[in-house]
Amino acid sequence: MAGIRTRSRRDQTITEIEATIVVDASGRDSDTPRWLNSLGFPAPTETSVTSKPGYATRIYSIPENFKDTWKAIYIQPAAPNLTRGAIIVPMEGNRWHVTVFGMAGDYPPTTEAGFLEFAQSLPDQRIYEAIKDATPLTEVWSFRRGENRLRHYEQLSRYLEGLLVFGDAVYALNPVYGQGMTVAALAAMEMDKCLRAQQTAQPDGDLDGLAKSFQKRLASVIDGPWQLATGEDRRWNVDENITPADFPTRMIQNYMGKLFRVSLTDNNVTEAFFHVQQMLKPPTSLFRPDILWKVLRARPMVAKQDKLTKTTEHPAEPQLSTTLSPEPEL
Repeated sequence: MAGIRTRSRRDQTITEIEATIVVDASGRDSDTPRWLNSLGFPAPTETSVTSKPGYATRIYSIPENFKDTWKAIYIQPAAPNLTRGAIIVPMEGNRWHVTVFGMAGDYPPTTEAGFLEFAQSLPDQRIYEAIKDATPLTEVWSFRRGENRLRHYEQLSRYLEGLLVFGDAVYALNPVYGQGMTVAALAAMEMDKCLRAQQTAQPDGDLDGLAKSFQKRLASVIDGPWQLATGEDRRWNVDENITPADFPTRMIQNYMGKLFRVSLTDNNVTEAFFHVQQMLKPPTSLFRPDILWKVLRARPMVAKQDKLTKTTEHPAEPQLSTTLSPEPEL
């Protein structure tokens, strides 16, 4: 690896920048697989799992007369039938960040009227009630590239030394799970460890083995978030090319469905889930004895008219509003 070649968008001038190490953090549209092929190196295989999510976001000014006590509301969709959800959280400058989203191709509109109608269609009306008379500060931004995609650089038979592939160029996760930035931070820490280890092992600056070491360690960082995101997204059954979930996966999915229901009324379970979602604790912590007991002994909820909405409120804490549909028993 000798560096990179850039082309100016303004005058098409080509510039070569020499570099000992190049990190590709160019995102979902990374061209590294094509570049590797053109240089005679193997390109990574790719795994993709999608629930066909779509997101629409708008920033609002919080009304001066707003009196409610909640800090945030998160309305969750539930596979396979309840496709719509939303989240509203405060921002600096007395503003709300509002995102509505739909799964399985139920994309939210980008017009002002359509955005509000989508919010009003949710099973919990508080987000709609909060924004219907609030002043919008931006247009509606849309995002529909939320598929999970993993490029298996850790499986390459030969590496281009001096090239490290990082971030969404390797893994791209459905943003609904809120893990992308955390995974990136953990991956950066692994890169730092690999660079320090390489410097210790090869004080002369030899890069042999660095790319392989980093891509394999990165794969171990990605594994947990990937399993969580794809395990949930597979439940939407929108991709005919995806192999049906095996029995252990279905067991985990059913367990997680029951855990979500218990979290509606149990603060400890809710906290345990958020710690895992934000990658503060490993997924195995959701199976510790006190959590496991509460989940397994929970009575099934009976849905009316194929849907059920439950809301828990905790004063001075974030509020969780979750929509659930019936799940098979474990």
